[in-house]
Amino acid sequence: MWDKIQLEPMGANMTKLVIGPAILFFSYETLVAANINGECVKTAERFSNTTTRHISKFGAGMWPPHPNIRQFVEEKMKGVKL
Repeated sequence: MWDKIQLEPMGANMTKLVIGPAILFFSYETLVAANINGECVKTAERFSNTTTRHISKFGAGMWPPHPNIRQFVEEKMKGVKL
C-alpha cells in the first residue's frame, strides 16, 4: 500500500497528480500524459497549441504516444489499492 497522493499546480491550466506509483499530467481538465513506474506515455490525440505546449512543459514531448491514455492508466493501476 502507498500513502502518496498529491495535487500540484504546475502553471496556468497545468496540473500534476501523483497517486502512488502514477504521475498524471493534465492540461486544463484533460489527461494528456502519464508516468507509471517509469513507463511514460503521452496522448496520441491532437489538441490545441496551448495543450501541446503544456505537454512539452511537462517534459512529455518526446514520450511515445498512446491511443487511449485513460485505458493505459487503468491497466497499469489495476490491483493498486489506496
